[in-house]
Amino acid sequence: MTETEMCKLCKAIRATEIDLEKPKFKSVNKLLQRLFDWYKIDVAILGENSCICELCFGEALRISESLEKWSMAHEEIHDKPIEIDDSTAFQVKLEFPSYEEELESVEKDKKSLDQYIAEPEEEEYKEIDVQAPSKPPTEDFFSVGLARDGLAVTKFFKDKTQATRMLCTCCGQVLEILAHIRMHCAKPR
Repeated sequence: MTETEMCKLCKAIRATEIDLEKPKFKSVNKLLQRLFDWYKIDVAILGENSCICELCFGEALRISESLEKWSMAHEEIHDKPIEIDDSTAFQVKLEFPSYEEELESVEKDKKSLDQYIAEPEEEEYKEIDVQAPSKPPTEDFFSVGLARDGLAVTKFFKDKTQATRMLCTCCGQVLEILAHIRMHCAKPR
């Protein structure tokens, strides 16, 4: 086989006669020209009728169709304005504690646990409010807190006093401040 009969791209398969100037192949031709420029392949080979094999052309056609489909999908997203109620939106700036702060908090936790164990237990009877639910209803959640790995670790809700609280997604414990959720999330699950 001579070099003129071989595909100008892969140089392994025999080239077939494909007219890239047809209107239906316009986007494929345009894509190939840009890719050729980018990867420093001679664009002049696209002018020859038998320059590309069916396999290479099929791949270029598939990529071109996928890009057109993605482009149309993104145009639909840009055309439709997203309706978000900004009145309830807020941003939480998450600052991770330094290593020293973490050590101090762990030491405080150990000391408080030691004091609790050392003190004699007093029997206390508390009234239990049967009407108050232990977990907030799910329709009151307005935001989710994510860990670094993308795991949802907390759900934000407003309690009866309209104060923002956090519910641990692992154990259902209600927490009040971000520092508590950070310490709570550090525990193995």
